[in-house]
Amino acid sequence: MSHKDQNRKAQIVPVVACFVLIAAVVLLPSVAKAYSDRLLSSIMANDPNSVATIKGTVVDPAGTGVPGIEVSCWYIHHDWPWEGPRTQTNSQGLYQFTIPTRFPYEIHTESPTCTYAQTDTFSVNPNETYQVEDLVVIPATNSCTGRITFQDGQPAANLSYGYISNNRSFYPTDEFNPPRTNSRGEFELEHLLPNELFSFWVFTDENTFCVWKRLDPNSQNLDLTITPSQCIELPPDWLMYGLHYAIARPMTYARDSRIQFSLPDLQGNIISLEDEQFRNKPVLVNICTSLCGGCRQEIPYLVNLKNQYQQDLEIIGIVFDYGTEEEQLEAVNSIAQEFDVNYPLLVGGAREQEVVANAIHGLELFSGYPTTIYIDRNGLVRHVQVGFFAVTEEYRQWQIQQVEQHIQSILNE
Repeated sequence: MSHKDQNRKAQIVPVVACFVLIAAVVLLPSVAKAYSDRLLSSIMANDPNSVATIKGTVVDPAGTGVPGIEVSCWYIHHDWPWEGPRTQTNSQGLYQFTIPTRFPYEIHTESPTCTYAQTDTFSVNPNETYQVEDLVVIPATNSCTGRITFQDGQPAANLSYGYISNNRSFYPTDEFNPPRTNSRGEFELEHLLPNELFSFWVFTDENTFCVWKRLDPNSQNLDLTITPSQCIELPPDWLMYGLHYAIARPMTYARDSRIQFSLPDLQGNIISLEDEQFRNKPVLVNICTSLCGGCRQEIPYLVNLKNQYQQDLEIIGIVFDYGTEEEQLEAVNSIAQEFDVNYPLLVGGAREQEVVANAIHGLELFSGYPTTIYIDRNGLVRHVQVGFFAVTEEYRQWQIQQVEQHIQSILNE
């Protein structure tokens, strides 16, 4: 082998090794965990004087320690998070780790019985006992039961089901091994957050699920019926992308089935749904922001829709964005120019949830961008869609099909 070839090999081998290690971390978590445990043990064995103790408490919002919560200690190595030791909180909610002082650390909670929490990144000194800030979790103390039937009254037996609250840090069910209804179509939900509405779903076949939203966690003996209008056929590989979660979690709706707003366009004209242009017409209201990937995927499609339907369908975009009022106006103008938008774009204000709620009256539980609202000729909101899923071309076509179905429903109303 020539000297040049040896140099090339010396450059390639570390790169290949790096890719192999990353693949092991991503594809084989157990391999990564084993590597991590060996690394920490080796460091502490070789340098016992560079060891510290971490102590902390997991508490509920009232400050009471929560027992039996799994806690993991993560460290940052080569700018990559690695899972270190695990433990469970004791009867007072306390936990403790002994770790080398070489790395920055974070503490995470993981439990199907409470919300997720984690600390900020911190560092420790040799022989130090470091007191970690309290990790505050919300225990899922509520439960309920229920029964599901088909429209003909037959029990929805042996169907996999799941549920999720609007809280983004709580996943109570195992998506890879979901529970199933019994032979009578009955189910039990063991861990519900006491003050959070939740969504519940069943899969009627491999790729079709039926979802009920905004259910009360204090409910008992739910009686649910599967109807075709509630069923959604998902594209293949939906589990890989968590599409069922993305559809079920958002609970945005219109109070009394109506929304109202009066907001300026780029010329300063105040636009409202009461204007003659929109009265007695189907209207699609798109709530977006400039740095949202889903928004940037959806806007060109809305432009095409307006070209397709012309005066049969009105579209209004409302943009909420970062920065000062001048910067927000510039963001709206930038969207209009970049995508050659052919429908009114309105300046909504800052992108925080409370700003959206104040700007669009009647819109409840706004949860993210983009949000598209389908309004019929009578001014009634028929559907609220959160997100625009276009991670692949197949998904984009599936999403477009969903949008077309909702558009036809308001056109034919």
